[in-house]
Amino acid sequence: MNIRSILLVVLAVVFGIAGGSGGEIQWDGLTWYYSKTANRLFINGDGDFEWTPEKYGQFITRIPEQDFKDAGDVVEITYIWMTDGYNDCPPDSCLTCDRCSDNITCIAGTSDMRVGLFEADGEYVDADGLDVHNTIFEGYKGYNFRFGPNIDEDIPTRWTDCAGEVHKTGMFAKKPQGSDNLMTINEGLMDYIPGFGLAPGEYSLFTVRIERKSRREVELSITLNGKTYTDTDSSSGQPQKIDVLAVHMRNGRKYTRLVLRSTKPQPAEADFNKDCIVDGKDLRELTGDWLKEGSYEGGTPPNENNLKVHYPLDETSGSAANDASGNNNHGVVTDHTWAVPGANANTGGAVHVGENGGLTGYAPGISGDFTLALWMNPEHSNYDRMVSFGDVTHVLHFSREVGVWELVWNGGDPLAGGGGLQSGWHHLAFVVTGGSNMHIYYDGGSFWQGGVGDVVPIHEFHVTYSPQHAEPLAADIDDVRVYDCALTADEVLYLASGASPVLVPPDSPANLYFDQVIDFQDFAKLASYWLQGCK
Repeated sequence: MNIRSILLVVLAVVFGIAGGSGGEIQWDGLTWYYSKTANRLFINGDGDFEWTPEKYGQFITRIPEQDFKDAGDVVEITYIWMTDGYNDCPPDSCLTCDRCSDNITCIAGTSDMRVGLFEADGEYVDADGLDVHNTIFEGYKGYNFRFGPNIDEDIPTRWTDCAGEVHKTGMFAKKPQGSDNLMTINEGLMDYIPGFGLAPGEYSLFTVRIERKSRREVELSITLNGKTYTDTDSSSGQPQKIDVLAVHMRNGRKYTRLVLRSTKPQPAEADFNKDCIVDGKDLRELTGDWLKEGSYEGGTPPNENNLKVHYPLDETSGSAANDASGNNNHGVVTDHTWAVPGANANTGGAVHVGENGGLTGYAPGISGDFTLALWMNPEHSNYDRMVSFGDVTHVLHFSREVGVWELVWNGGDPLAGGGGLQSGWHHLAFVVTGGSNMHIYYDGGSFWQGGVGDVVPIHEFHVTYSPQHAEPLAADIDDVRVYDCALTADEVLYLASGASPVLVPPDSPANLYFDQVIDFQDFAKLASYWLQGCK
């Protein structure tokens, strides 16, 4: 278990950010359910709640009951919000607006996101897959906020595209009792609102708030990116309490990520007991595990019927990387030298590629879940590409400079990054599920997981370079494999074991420096956090 995984385990204990037994997600002290059975909710590598949005998707949670019947009662939900996606649309998408200050394109011009606060009548969602229409919701009443988080339009706008679909920058709405849906049908419409102008991929404080002004009057407000819009409801059928929160996207827009980050104070990395101060109590925990080592584990062999590409890279001449899977998906190496020592004693040779070359592999026909696994011994010099895959226009890069790694989608800002990569031979595995969720394993242990861009179908992949970008990497490469399924953690561990089982780092929060023993390197990192509090 690596340091990121250890921290997520600790956070799961303290804040409840773990998956439940029925597919539900435990996060921020709440239980979250998804409207479909193929759950696209997960806790990302930063410990944030993340959704890979899809048309008619909705997640919902029961919150502590809050009274809302007397003047002065307030219900307020606040998170840090981020939405991202493909902001450039093809010419035939019809997503343009001749009445707007700028052309409306994709996520920056559609108010798909809806957040709702509701009073339940005693029935609550208690499992995934219960859909957005359900008799459970018939007794609910409350409000929903339909808004375009990324549209930069400072006046309320409504327009119809060339396909006849109506678009709006946003609106307030009211859920009537008796309806079997919360937000997917446009009913109870109130005032229109402008957009919020939040740049795709940027984070901002987000708040939905309702306040009872009098017995008949409720003020609604929504805040994002420093902008607040309000409306007032004085009609009948108002909620008298709030105990349900839900998030929904009706239309199939090009969102790739929605991230909610808790506003609760987060302890420092070395604050093992989570009392918001790194002090002698945390030092005692580190000394209690002093010189604790990892253990050897072997894992479970994968089903070889799922192996679609296998490059042992044991050739001695030529530029072909022969496919040993039997599927004839042969690859090509350039600027290379054969017969260098392999990753393990009994795996034969390997190939060394220089800074002007690399391995191009082929995996035709893979358009669903897949796993790319390989051994690599990189030369640490400048910032370089390690692995890249995706189609011609959408490429995911796993890159690194000395001891530092970054995951970059489509040449944009890093999706994730940090330290932890060491010199020498190491095993890397990239497990992709649902087309855009990735789990990276490093030497058989969980290294990072989260949402990425749409990386399937892959068809072609590259090791140590990318045809779309410069900065190739000089490295030794060995035993490259592609499976047309998502390997389990035990199966990845088996591949990483090689000729001898892999040494898994010690299962201790004190393993602050990613290696196989609690020692002075961990002490030095703890010292760098000394007397730091929550942030």
